Amino acid sequence: MHRVILHLSLRSVRAQVVRFVLTATAVVLGVAFMSGTMILTDTMSASFDRVFETVNAGVDVIVQHPATDDDPALDHPRMPAASLDLVREVPGVAAAEGTVQGFAQLDQEHASGPMSITIGMNWIGEPELNPLELSEGEPPRQSNEVVIDQATAEREGWKVGDEVSIVAENGPQPFTLTGLATFGELDGLPGASLLATDTATAQRLFGESGAFDTLVVAGDGSVQPDRLVTDIRGAIDDPSLEVISGVNDTAEKQADLHEDLRF
Repeated sequence: MHRVILHLSLRSVRAQVVRFVLTATAVVLGVAFMSGTMILTDTMSASFDRVFETVNAGVDVIVQHPATDDDPALDHPRMPAASLDLVREVPGVAAAEGTVQGFAQLDQEHASGPMSITIGMNWIGEPELNPLELSEGEPPRQSNEVVIDQATAEREGWKVGDEVSIVAENGPQPFTLTGLATFGELDGLPGASLLATDTATAQRLFGESGAFDTLVVAGDGSVQPDRLVTDIRGAIDDPSLEVISGVNDTAEKQADLHEDLRF
């Protein structure tokens, strides 16, 4: 009986060999696709979790306009520089700096493809508040100087002292590469190039003159971060601004990323 069933099964397979092969292939590819997707998602999630932790390392409080669903991460209202002066006067603040971020464009020969972007920012003088750390060279001090992430410089074959071109509203402008930087423990930001200029140049090129995107604050340890958040919120007295601890900001960004990757 078993031999009869086996014979009939093999006969059916031979009669429908193409359909059988296609079905088996579809199953194998489907399993492989799902496995690859899960591995890729986990890898991306872990990588960007580290990125968010790197950005906020040493930051106790962040002042910013709250993100909205229809505002890109680098396109939002900016705050006047006077807000930074108010924050610096709050008891318990050891250091506070304003950040400038925006989309920039480097003249690159070996960019990472059509999805590659360049993010421009200002160089922050306080090391504990700066997500970039020099691996070679010096920070930008003049209006024609720039620091670039190490991964991009290695890919393009650039070295300290080279002239690089940043495309601005008035066309390409030459800059001297004064330093290479890591992004925390990473050589660069996955999927993007990073460049940093002095604050005034960053505001002119990809920000707004006399304004900041966020304020990052380091406490002196005399008050708890939650209390510092409350005190800074009271000092600014601007209901349109969000004042949040660095820990909570990191957790929110990680949660948003995980939600976006669930698809």
